[in-house]
Amino acid sequence: MKIRVGFGYDVHALVLHRELWLGGIKIEHSMGLQGHSDADVLIHAICDALLGAANMRDIGYHFPDTSGEYKGIDSKILLRKTMELLREAGYLLSNIDATIAAERPKLNPYIPEMKRVMAEVLQVEEDDISIKATTTEKLGFTGRQEGIAAYANVLNSYNEYGKYAESITNRYNERSSAGCDPSGHGLPGTLEGMQSIYSYIGKYRYNPGSSGLGGCYYFNYMYGKQYCS
Repeated sequence: MKIRVGFGYDVHALVLHRELWLGGIKIEHSMGLQGHSDADVLIHAICDALLGAANMRDIGYHFPDTSGEYKGIDSKILLRKTMELLREAGYLLSNIDATIAAERPKLNPYIPEMKRVMAEVLQVEEDDISIKATTTEKLGFTGRQEGIAAYANVLNSYNEYGKYAESITNRYNERSSAGCDPSGHGLPGTLEGMQSIYSYIGKYRYNPGSSGLGGCYYFNYMYGKQYCS
């Protein structure tokens, strides 16, 4: 399994007559951030970090501000789409460590809600997301309250077999809805168990049409259980 580190940075200007969105939530303030989307500077920095760790360019490449499709878009949608791109490529998010630099408003009271909202969008635990807020001691454009900046570091893990998690999920749901034991062999089976086996342990690719071949023989021998049909 490969470990990949990514870094993201974003900045937006503070202007009148705009809502302030940070970390996926609306924050009451006299000014908001200027941008093509909702200008959520924290989410944009996190998206860039996620994409950078996977060597998949940046947020502007995937969601260009020249496209009307993304005019005024909720940045949580961009975050979800970014995570979908990573999962399709076989990446799993390990953790996020982010910092917001803003003189005002004071952001610490909002951090728990930011973590809750982004964890739901990313489908990870809140404990996997760290958000910190700081000022620049009245120095620079953030200190003059001309804008807000955000920095993010992420840790992604890559496993080729993580690409097959969606196939495993679909297979599990098909068997469950048909009234079958999801494990396929009358033994206790869970979606989490199937995903874990194929994403983290397996050296054999998942084949939805197999009949206990390849990987299943290997797992039966090693673990005494059968995880696919």
